[in-house]
Amino acid sequence: MTLELLSTGLAPVGALELLTDVEPDRPEQLWYRDHETGLGGSELLRSYREAEDVIRSRTDRNPWATITRDVGLDDDPDWLRFNIEVLGTDDRMYICGDVQVSGSTWRWTSWPQPVRLGPHTPAAVGPAWFQAEVWEQQVQTVSDAIAQLRPALNAARYIHDQAPGYRWLPRIRDRSRLEHLRTPITPHAMYD
Repeated sequence: MTLELLSTGLAPVGALELLTDVEPDRPEQLWYRDHETGLGGSELLRSYREAEDVIRSRTDRNPWATITRDVGLDDDPDWLRFNIEVLGTDDRMYICGDVQVSGSTWRWTSWPQPVRLGPHTPAAVGPAWFQAEVWEQQVQTVSDAIAQLRPALNAARYIHDQAPGYRWLPRIRDRSRLEHLRTPITPHAMYD
């Protein structure tokens, strides 16, 4: 039955998700970096499911990861790069990202949609050696990060309500410094 449906071009329910995975021969690719790969190293991912596994695998020894989707090459005038970054583990995670096109970048962080834009409570995410200052209202879960992975890697710039249940706001509204989460506070402290 499934083969018959696929041969007619009609995919069975549940197969659509499989069709959205990245194929190795496509001009777009998924990559990831974390503390173990280092800032200069990136590992190729074969699918969005592998990207989700990278997010799930955060620990206090490896709390940060960036997933990147590249479309086109740097010398292509229409190239695009989408990043989603996470810092933290389990139910204390900070989620941010950016959408880069030739000549400009939109940097955003994720807020649950019901969060009001009034006074906020200072907080921190990540272990002491690799920590981000955030607003407690920005703290999310691994499930939140996974729910936003595909929208983040297919984002349109400046659209705040791309992932259902979350608002993506410019990083200027954050408590943290406006920079990526790629530099530990004290690189050797994780082993102290």
